Amino acid sequence: GICYQHFRYNEEASRCFNTVLNLDPNFKQMNDLKFRLALSYRTLFKYQESIDLFSSLFDNPPLKLHEDDINYHLAIAYQCFGKAESANDIYMKLYKKYPNNEIIIQQYLWFLSLQSNQQSLSIADTIIKKLTKEQLINPNVILSIAKIALKQQNFEEAFDKYKKCSNYHKHSPIFWNSLGILYCNINQFEDAKIAFQNAIS
Repeated sequence: GICYQHFRYNEEASRCFNTVLNLDPNFKQMNDLKFRLALSYRTLFKYQESIDLFSSLFDNPPLKLHEDDINYHLAIAYQCFGKAESANDIYMKLYKKYPNNEIIIQQYLWFLSLQSNQQSLSIADTIIKKLTKEQLINPNVILSIAKIALKQQNFEEAFDKYKKCSNYHKHSPIFWNSLGILYCNINQFEDAKIAFQNAIS
């Protein structure tokens, strides 16, 4: 199962993990197995199953993992499942606890960039204002800032940020689609057409 998961054959990995669960309920590394199975389920769009497994691990996390490691992955599962409020609650708690953790900042800003409500955009603004120079050169953070600026109709700021991360994200359909939306908003329709073509090519 671990080997299958490493090579991203998550359907096969989940079958192997479930076989162990059925064969030996007292398996010595049961919590590690459940964590891995939860990751596979999330990749397979089985979000409720993933959430249930992550939630079962708080009392006894896998070796070398902290309760907040579980929370981080649980938040992503909630996000993928469309449960934005639950995801935001966890992300917010993690960010307050670890305000300088780049992984949490990156993921939380990405989540906020996908929201359209004013509260999320305000939270994003607060986080962005506190970013260090080192954090502001992270291309994934830059892309999130660009998407947030676009939603705020700050087109000049959005374009500047898309430009800064374009080389890193030049093979990303998400980047090109978002840039195409920006071009549409500023009436550069030929550029938008090229961006959308790059997104689907």
